[in-house]
Amino acid sequence: MNFSRDNQVIAVLFVCVFSFSANAIANSPRWFPSQEPPEFVLKTNYMGDLGSELPDKMENKKHFGNLMHILAQSVSGLAAKGVNQGKTDEMIWIQKRSSDYQKWFKMTKERLGFEDKGVHSLTSLIKRFKKQGLIEGYIVYSYDDSKGGAYTEREDIDSSLNVATTLAGIRNAILLEENVEVIGRRLGLKRLFDARGKTMDWCYDNVLGELNRNALLTVDPKVGYNRAVAIANRCACVYGINDITAKFSEWLNPPSPVFGWNCGGEAEQTGLVTEYGHFQTATNWALNLPLLSADSENAELRRIKAVEPSDINYNDNRRPAAFIMSDGDNLQWITGKFCMDRRYWANPYHGGFPMGWTICPGHLSQLCPAAFNYLSDTQPKNSGLMEYGGGYYYPDLFAKKRENRLKYLEMHAERISHYLNRTGIKVFSFICKDVDSPEALEAYSLYAKKLKGIYGMIAVQYYPYNGGDGEIFWYKNSEGTEIPVITATHSIWNNARWEGGGTPAKIARLINEDSTDTGFSIVSSHAWSKFNKIPDNDQEAENVPKEASKKQLKNAESGLTPVKWCVDRLNHKDVHVVTPEELIWRVRMEKRPEQTEEVINRLQKKYSER
Repeated sequence: MNFSRDNQVIAVLFVCVFSFSANAIANSPRWFPSQEPPEFVLKTNYMGDLGSELPDKMENKKHFGNLMHILAQSVSGLAAKGVNQGKTDEMIWIQKRSSDYQKWFKMTKERLGFEDKGVHSLTSLIKRFKKQGLIEGYIVYSYDDSKGGAYTEREDIDSSLNVATTLAGIRNAILLEENVEVIGRRLGLKRLFDARGKTMDWCYDNVLGELNRNALLTVDPKVGYNRAVAIANRCACVYGINDITAKFSEWLNPPSPVFGWNCGGEAEQTGLVTEYGHFQTATNWALNLPLLSADSENAELRRIKAVEPSDINYNDNRRPAAFIMSDGDNLQWITGKFCMDRRYWANPYHGGFPMGWTICPGHLSQLCPAAFNYLSDTQPKNSGLMEYGGGYYYPDLFAKKRENRLKYLEMHAERISHYLNRTGIKVFSFICKDVDSPEALEAYSLYAKKLKGIYGMIAVQYYPYNGGDGEIFWYKNSEGTEIPVITATHSIWNNARWEGGGTPAKIARLINEDSTDTGFSIVSSHAWSKFNKIPDNDQEAENVPKEASKKQLKNAESGLTPVKWCVDRLNHKDVHVVTPEELIWRVRMEKRPEQTEEVINRLQKKYSER
């Protein structure tokens, strides 16, 4: 890159802007970048008229659609950046055949009041934004043809697209793969940089001072998703559990969000960013986040309905059992294939029995208020929603590679508390690597003091989910009242071979037998596990074989239906299925009766005075 004196001046200005931005974020409850709203939105399906630009001898023809999606992401990112800078009043919506995203577009349009300007070809959009001064040229990259699927560990990965994306927000450049560079030339655009052969080590050494230190994107070079967010906010893009990801994680201001997803073991990639004081967002297949998040600071959030502790019949002496759906910290799932999916929120059994759902209200409030409000609007009376961590990280490992790690956990807890209060969420749940380690207990004590107004917490272990065996830890909140941190007792998980984990039939038997001797059950149900429907109570027959055929997988059930099978097998004379909120209050009343009655009376008085 040719850095002239003008480039150096611009770099200094960028540093000043980011210094201001870092302070603004540090003093704000937000953890995601802010996006200004547009007055107009232009849609694109990103194939359009560019198919005619396909070179006759082009390599990677099968990837043409993906290359055009990457190009559309870059145009969308520059438009979003232009709105933030006051240079344009137009943003882009990349179309997708998804009832969820169609719903979010409609709700976001109603919230922001922008004008829908219809569908436009990529050619017309590039010309339009070039004329407005938002597009100054293009960066060329080479497509990653390494053997293996997206988000897998592979040899000889070509990282040039991540380099190009990292530079695009700095240089106001669109992204063109080498075989479609002709598109840029025919549109009269200048090649601003050749990223081929470059790695993210080059970016670290040459443009670090021009990048945003408050967010990072981990993204497979085969994938286009989330690049608009990175370009709009000048985020670095890395991939792999390696030295360069660690270097950028150390450089990032803690605590910061990590967009996208990485390769390798889940615990390893999450542990890497956790130890530097950051958190995963699982946004790797999320789409159109710049528009969906626009002006989210001012969005009206419709509060979740929570259990009123005074309405609970504490004379019911049956053992309470609460079921919780896992993986709600996964934003791309909640915004993409959760709300309208008949396996999950749209399941016909939903609302038929008490059920707990982990979700990510802090993320949704900032990145997609439409999805959060939809959940609130459609929440059945006996469904309990809880915040799952405020991001995916392990509290017991958080910022362990920094001095005074609890300082950064406290910062994030205070931000989480803001969104708990905005959304009405009363239960905080999370995943620890080791639920009873000294570091985990430190985190529980901190959460109890900083998360204002919560009823209690539920701790899940990474492996196995029920590693805490129902142990309860008590910590005082900011008002001096003890609240519980309750660990899961069981987990519904396909082919589980650990104590307390297994099929719906097995878990129903264990609950009926009160196998943990705790007097209650908290069952964390693995959202992705598939099971066979069977006519009896065979504990093994429900398992779907690990090497199942496509037909077996198609006929199997996951999500809420297997939980229903478990609930139906319970002895309801002895077991009372409740929401996680109600279970927490029942535990509080049993273990701390005088204190709990005092709290309930205080809450009743507070509500009566409203």
